[in-house]
Amino acid sequence: MDRSTPRPEVAKAYRKLRQSVRQVEEDTRGQIEQVFGLTGGELGAKSWILIKAVPPSAPFEMDGVEEVGFTYWFEGIPDYLGRREFPDQYDAIYRTVVVEAYALKEITDDGGVTWRRMASYASSGETECPSKDQIVGEEDWRAEMSSFEVDSECSLCGAKLGDPHGMIYIGDEWRENIYRADPEKEENDVSVPDEREDEVDEEGERGSP
Repeated sequence: MDRSTPRPEVAKAYRKLRQSVRQVEEDTRGQIEQVFGLTGGELGAKSWILIKAVPPSAPFEMDGVEEVGFTYWFEGIPDYLGRREFPDQYDAIYRTVVVEAYALKEITDDGGVTWRRMASYASSGETECPSKDQIVGEEDWRAEMSSFEVDSECSLCGAKLGDPHGMIYIGDEWRENIYRADPEKEENDVSVPDEREDEVDEEGERGSP
C-alpha cells in the first residue's frame, strides 16, 4: 500500500472523530440558541470566515482548505439593546458574535472588511430546557410512535433517559461580542457612515441597562 494512502482503520477512525465533532457543534448551537434567545433562526448557517489556512497535510483530509472564523454569530445587535446603547444601529453595519470569553478587538474577514468590537456582554450561561415539563424519552415516543430509537439523554440539558428535563448550562464564560464594520479602513467595501467620536468599548451584563 502506498504510504501516502491512510490505512482503512485510520481513515474510518478519523471520519468518526469528525462526525463526533460535528455532533458536538450541533448540540452547542442548540444550547446557545436557547440560552441567548436565538431560536428564530438568527444564527448564521455558516461560520463567519476570518482566515483561510493552508490545506492540511493529512492525506485523508478531504475537505480541502480549512476555514477559521466564528461559528456562532448573527446580523445586527441583540434584541435587549437599542438606540440608547447604539444610536446608529440602523445606519451602521453590526454583527454579534457569541463566543466563550472575549473576542479580538479588531478583526478582518475573508472579504477584506475590518470590524471593531464595540461592546461585550456577559451571560449567566443557563436557561430552562424547552422540554422541562417532560421526561427524557417520552416525548420521542409521542413524536415518533413507529420508531424504536430514543435518545439516551437530552442534547440540550443533558438529562438522562427516564429523568425529567432540567436546566441548560453552557458556562458563564460565554459572551455576546458586538462588532461594527469600520469605515476608516480603505479595504472596506461596506458603505457605513462616519464613526462617532464618542464611541467606546463597553462591557456589561447581558440585558443590563
